Amino acid sequence: MLRENLFDSKTEERLYLYLHSNLSDKFMIHAHVPVFNVFERKKVRNHPKIGEREFSFLEKTNFDFVVVDKDSSNPILIIEFDGLGMGYNTEKEYVQVKETCDPYRKLKLDCKTILCHSAKMPFVIISYPEVELIENQITVLDGIIGTYLANREFNRLFQEDVHLLEEELKNVYDPIQREVIIEQYGLEREVESKYRYNPILRKIMKLQHKLMLEKKLPISCSKILGDPTPLSKKLGYPDQDDEGYDSCLVIAEYRENKKDPEDPFSTKNILCHRKIPVRTFHCKGVVPWILSADIGELLVLLEIANMFGVSVD
Repeated sequence: MLRENLFDSKTEERLYLYLHSNLSDKFMIHAHVPVFNVFERKKVRNHPKIGEREFSFLEKTNFDFVVVDKDSSNPILIIEFDGLGMGYNTEKEYVQVKETCDPYRKLKLDCKTILCHSAKMPFVIISYPEVELIENQITVLDGIIGTYLANREFNRLFQEDVHLLEEELKNVYDPIQREVIIEQYGLEREVESKYRYNPILRKIMKLQHKLMLEKKLPISCSKILGDPTPLSKKLGYPDQDDEGYDSCLVIAEYRENKKDPEDPFSTKNILCHRKIPVRTFHCKGVVPWILSADIGELLVLLEIANMFGVSVD
C-alpha cells in the first residue's frame, strides 16, 4: 500500500536533495506543497482567469518545491520540475516542448504560471536542461537560484543600511560626488550579495583573484551579445541559437595584446571561449543571456586556471 518513494522520479528526488543541501542553512525547502497552502482559496476563486475547471485542478494539485524564508515562514520562490513535457515558463504561460499522454498538461501548468504571476510570486518551471551539469562544474539551476537570492539579499541590504548612506551624504552637496558615494554604496552590497548567494559568481570572484593577483596574469574576459556575430561564426558556433534558447559569447584574451585594426574579428589573441545556450525561462530578476554569460565566464576562467597550473578550490 505504501509508495516506495515520496517523489515522482529519481530526478525530482535528486533535485530536492540538491536544494536541501545548498539552501537549508538559510531557507526551508518543502516538497509537494498543496497550492492552497500557498494561496488563499477565496482569492483564487475570484481570479478573473481561473474558471471552474482550472480551480478544480488547483484544488487537487501541488507545487513541486517551495523555498521558504526561515525567519518569516513566507514562501519566496516556487520551483516546478517538468520531466514529462520538458517545458519552461515565460512570464505568463507554460511552453511545452515534448508531447505527453496528458492533453491538459499545458492548461494545468498555465494555471500555476498565471496564479504566481498575478501574485508576484517568483516561479520557475525547469526540466532536464536546467539540472544537467555543464562541463561537470555547474548547472543552470545554480544560476537561477543564486541570481534570484542574490538580488533579494541586495534589496534587503540596501534598505537595511540606508541610514549609513544618508549619514555619509549629509554634508555632501556636490551632485557628482553624491552620485559616486551612492554608486559605491550599492556596489559594495551588490558584491556582498552575489558572493554570499550566487555560487557561479562566487567561483568567478575567487578565480579572478587567483589569476589576476596571485599569478599576475593580465587576462580579460569580454562578453559579446548578438546572434550571429562575425566572431562567433569564426569560432565555430552555430549561426543562431535553437528556438527557445539564448546565449552570450565569452572570450578570454591577454589585455596587453592590441587588436588588429585591419581584422577586428581576429581570433589569434583569444586564449579560450564559451557560448552556453540557456533556455528563455522566466524567473524574477534572472535574465537568461546574462546567466549564459556568467556560466561562460566561469568555464573560461577554469580553463585558463588549468592552462597555467592554478589550483582551483
